[in-house]
Amino acid sequence: MKPPDGFTLIELLATLVVAAVLATVAVPNFQDFIKNNRITTQANGFLADLHFARSEAVKRNERVTMCKSSDLETCNTNTGGWEQGWLVFSDQSTTGTIDGSDQILRRTSSQLARMTIRGNYFVRNRISFLSSGVVEPNNGSVILCDDRITDFGAAPSALKGKVRVVVISNTGRMRILKGNDSAVTVTSCTP
Repeated sequence: MKPPDGFTLIELLATLVVAAVLATVAVPNFQDFIKNNRITTQANGFLADLHFARSEAVKRNERVTMCKSSDLETCNTNTGGWEQGWLVFSDQSTTGTIDGSDQILRRTSSQLARMTIRGNYFVRNRISFLSSGVVEPNNGSVILCDDRITDFGAAPSALKGKVRVVVISNTGRMRILKGNDSAVTVTSCTP
């Protein structure tokens, strides 16, 4: 005589309890994993466009500027942050303004919700590269934060995975620092 196939009620309940415990532990960690990857992707995209702008400046032997833009047609100098999007354009006449013979080389719209991207000092609204590849007018940092940041005075270990900083030197060298780097100081990511 063959025993019946299937599960007993106790076996099914034990399986459901194990699955519920695993889901309770895994879901929050998976959400952090997704957010960490989003901020990394955004920082890498921003850095790639900066490298593109610098290489175009050298190749064209003229100033190339990257500026924040909400409509992807004009530069915004007074409103919003870099998270609204940005343009890369040949900047032949008025610095930081698309006019006359300037040509838009790349348009990038940021599609990540609940993320802020803020430039400090000279890179608040635009970043220009001269034909030699150096930054004009000066160096700066662009801070990318997501909605998990609540304490801006937190120790670098508390910012791990939640912040990326694109550091731009006077010579045009660029690099990304993670939030757990001791050189990262986050003062504000508020839109």
